[in-house]
Amino acid sequence: MVPTDTLTIPIGYRSDVYSRYVKASIINNIPYLGVVNVNTNDLEFYALSDKGKDFKVRLYLDGPNAVG
Repeated sequence: MVPTDTLTIPIGYRSDVYSRYVKASIINNIPYLGVVNVNTNDLEFYALSDKGKDFKVRLYLDGPNAVG
């Protein structure tokens, strides 16, 4: 393998794969890849093992559940 500073993972046509907001996280001892999808205003988590399931969290700009 040749070292590179760019990693491309196809995760769906609606995701902004060039987002600067990508982070590996561990939730309940399960590794996830978290991505801010600016196209749908969602925080998407993709399971990096068979123990987890993909999920997303909707970010709102207005109202009591807004994230600024």
